[in-house]
Amino acid sequence: MLHSFTGSPDGLQPYASLNFDVAGNLYGTTYWGSTTALIFGAGWGTVFKLTQNSDGTWRENVLHNFLDQPAANPFGAVIRDAAGNLYGTTYGGGYGTVFKLAPKPGGGWTYSVLHNFQGKPAIYPEAGLVLDKAGNLYGTTVACASGTGCYGVAFEITP
Repeated sequence: MLHSFTGSPDGLQPYASLNFDVAGNLYGTTYWGSTTALIFGAGWGTVFKLTQNSDGTWRENVLHNFLDQPAANPFGAVIRDAAGNLYGTTYGGGYGTVFKLAPKPGGGWTYSVLHNFQGKPAIYPEAGLVLDKAGNLYGTTVACASGTGCYGVAFEITP
């Protein structure tokens, strides 16, 4: 076992897969949990990093706690670009988002929302993203605004 999630402050229900960086650290998301905006005893989800210690054990570091609005409940995996930025999607906090976490010089992360889904063109991205060589992000949603006759879309975001 690498890490056992407790809900607060480290998150709970890590549905998505993990991703390695070149140093061997693992990055992932939890759908619920954190230290923020508790609902039913759980927060709105986290982005976390697992780092292996010299003795072979692992330690978790929460990189971001979701606050519900504008984003909550990351369901898919995060991905990394060559600069070390992390990208992912959230299912909640409205109708879902595409977000970016950029490493700060000297430590920490800067969080930003790249797209807030409002039914135009769709809502509720559940899966993770893919990244092309030009830095464009691609993903899918599971629904569209009501009355549109649409049951999900494939989308592109240019950060």
